[in-house]
Amino acid sequence: MAAWVPAVTTPGLMVRAGPSGALVRSTARSNSGSKKTVVALYALVPTFGHMGSTPLFVAAFCIILSMYGGGFATIPAYLRDIFGTYQVGAIHGRLLTAWSVAGVLGPQLINQLRQSQIDSGVPKAQAYSLTMYIMCGLLLIGFICNFAMSAVKEKYHYKGSLEPTGSKAS
Repeated sequence: MAAWVPAVTTPGLMVRAGPSGALVRSTARSNSGSKKTVVALYALVPTFGHMGSTPLFVAAFCIILSMYGGGFATIPAYLRDIFGTYQVGAIHGRLLTAWSVAGVLGPQLINQLRQSQIDSGVPKAQAYSLTMYIMCGLLLIGFICNFAMSAVKEKYHYKGSLEPTGSKAS
């Protein structure tokens, strides 16, 4: 196989993983085992890289990306389950804003950490190992925070009319 084939096919597989996860998870609306699986995969990715196993490395990332797409598809229903229906759109907007900030700042921070690894003598092929373990730790913290959350009690849900103030029914 030519050396360029993995470089071309890997991004193609990864690009398809997110939407595939969105389609499958939004249809099934199931998160059973997802959190534990993604933490384990984040922890295993550097190991697969050190083993030199490109298929395992790519497969782990495709599964992780499919879970991201799945989470994106199911988050409105999750927010409704946690906070109720009132203002779920505003809460979703804040969540999307936080995701976009993370999407801009995250890669910059990862690249700076990678460069500092290379500057301190770590081989380029292993420079992302530390970042993957840090991401795994952050994911574990998020998992713990999510586990500690509970839905807002029904007695605190908004029960009034959703009509704008001052409107009169005909």
